Amino acid sequence: MGWFDIKATNVAVLSYRVLISMGLLCITLLPSSSFSSEPTYKLHYTPEIFKTGDLIFRRSNSIAGQFVLTVDSQTEYTHVGIIYIEEKEIYVIHAAPNNPISHQGAVLIEPIRDFLAPNVAVAGAVYRLHPYDQLTAQQAADTALNYVHAHLSFDDDFDLKTDKALYCTELVWKAYLSTGLDLTMNKFDRLSFPFAKGEYLLPSRLIDSPYLQFVASLNIGE
Repeated sequence: MGWFDIKATNVAVLSYRVLISMGLLCITLLPSSSFSSEPTYKLHYTPEIFKTGDLIFRRSNSIAGQFVLTVDSQTEYTHVGIIYIEEKEIYVIHAAPNNPISHQGAVLIEPIRDFLAPNVAVAGAVYRLHPYDQLTAQQAADTALNYVHAHLSFDDDFDLKTDKALYCTELVWKAYLSTGLDLTMNKFDRLSFPFAKGEYLLPSRLIDSPYLQFVASLNIGE
């Protein structure tokens, strides 16, 4: 069972369902270009700062992004993925509610330039295992890649108990959990909204993990 009774007919409840499923805990509902002209900025970073297994966070100014910030006031970021580097190319594996190819929610891998494109990201940050363990980081990234190959869908129910679908923070947590490392130390976030009661995993829970260290901020540059 999801966050709402599927038999509910109350319009307000159904509206909440749409809002939550499109991005309570993950990224974009509407690109910022929906409200203004095409952004002219881009996030500045150097490829050398990334390592496979790094966590990359981003913030969106979309409606859903603002809602995430309301729910999770302990951080400025609304979405997270795992860095995967292959033949010097940098990719991000993440669970997105709207796959740009199929237009359905899915776990996907995309070039970092797309993950940090101006229409979806206005800020970003990189976090890494502390101390860095290359084997563990690679294993976690490989597990995340397996989620892509398994064609796992986006978890519209935000259910941490199922492995058949994932949302963004859940993907990162479970990828590392598969290596034996519990980034949250089995601690989660309890929400008490009438339409969302239970345990969930918010971005700040990962950022506050004692197993992670801050690496760099990704700021707006030329």
